[in-house]
Amino acid sequence: MLRRAARFLPIALALAASTATAQPRLDQPAAPSIADRAVAGYRYERFELASLDGARHYRVQVAIPDRPAPAAGFRSVWLLDGNAAFPAIADADVQRLLASGDAPVIVAIGPATGLRLDVEARAFDYTPAAPGGGPEPDPDRPGRTVGGAEVFFALLEDAIRPRVEALAALDPGRRTLWGHSYGGLFVLHTLMAHPHAFSHWVAASPSLWWQDGRILAAAARWAGPASPAAEHVLVLHGGDEHADAQRRAGIRAAADPRAAERARRLAAAPADAGPALVERLDALARVDATYRTLPGLTHGQTLDASVPVALGF
Repeated sequence: MLRRAARFLPIALALAASTATAQPRLDQPAAPSIADRAVAGYRYERFELASLDGARHYRVQVAIPDRPAPAAGFRSVWLLDGNAAFPAIADADVQRLLASGDAPVIVAIGPATGLRLDVEARAFDYTPAAPGGGPEPDPDRPGRTVGGAEVFFALLEDAIRPRVEALAALDPGRRTLWGHSYGGLFVLHTLMAHPHAFSHWVAASPSLWWQDGRILAAAARWAGPASPAAEHVLVLHGGDEHADAQRRAGIRAAADPRAAERARRLAAAPADAGPALVERLDALARVDATYRTLPGLTHGQTLDASVPVALGF
């Protein structure tokens, strides 16, 4: 299908250029966000809720343009790993969005803690189950459960979305979902399982290797959305992330046998897996897929750099 990258790249690149690219640590506290600084041009809301089983708790931060909504409602950008993604938005990014005349509502969904990431919760929430299966033990971490993507999607649709829509009028035809790493895996899974839940999909450094490339096998089977509405997909990778991941896995494997198995599983997604996946998606009717590399960035660094790209998509 015709690629429409030129329609969003100028503002996306301008936004991304202002983003820091330091390698994040999983145990870092969340940095201050535009809401904490009360950056002008937006108003800010937040609420918290728990999963149905009470095991996981979420904080949802919502930034709403301080202007009347368009007739069809605001476009919206939904960010997973919200405690890490929301602070990746700089004050200058906000000003560019406002100047564009099409500033989105920004919805950041993260853990109800002071940390950037909740590793245990996201491992469950963002990973898909095997076809016909359900949650299962994590092969990387004994005692941890994975495969809860459908459980999290139900929470997103049935509990979070109605509360956000009560705060601001949203355009149902212009909704972007962004995720990084396991979050990018969730984006791709949801695209195929619920293709009309969003209109635009940004998978940054998606964990294509997970469960021996389960998402790649799903993409090979997927026939595309049934409705005439088009799905716009953007897959991003850091230019240095594959080599960096292999190097780090090799270092860990020398000291930890489990890391050696993880390195083997990482190889389930070779360096060209991202472009090949996008080529497969773009060949489908009603899917407009684009692949982009963020030069010089490793896996962790693509988180901050890709958020402004999603805002401009």
